[in-house]
Amino acid sequence: IQSHSYEDLIMNSLALTFLITIDEMVFAAFVPFRRKNWVSSAGTLEAAPHPVIDKCLTYLLHELVCACVLTLYVVFHIYYEYNRPYGKFELAEAFRCTCQLSGERCMAAQVVGGYPTVKSTP
Repeated sequence: IQSHSYEDLIMNSLALTFLITIDEMVFAAFVPFRRKNWVSSAGTLEAAPHPVIDKCLTYLLHELVCACVLTLYVVFHIYYEYNRPYGKFELAEAFRCTCQLSGERCMAAQVVGGYPTVKSTP
């Protein structure tokens, strides 16, 4: 929360309090009494520990593994965005073509009569 004055700070605090407690207000207003008793009488759920699964989950959720997976995903996504059809490389070639009216695949060079390559310009 960023506030530039005390008034903004108070209004932001009030809004945050509303957002935190809205679910409790809706529960109190719209859930029948019988359901409220049913929910309040429910106990906590206990799961029996399983050493193999716990060890696997601990390993899978380890920070280093998550960071590696995220890094691989980002690298793959960047590679895909640059090399896909109509990707960043083709967009750069289109902009280069528009500015210089040159290149083998440049439609503007063919229509306007530009040069086939940048090196052949006078």
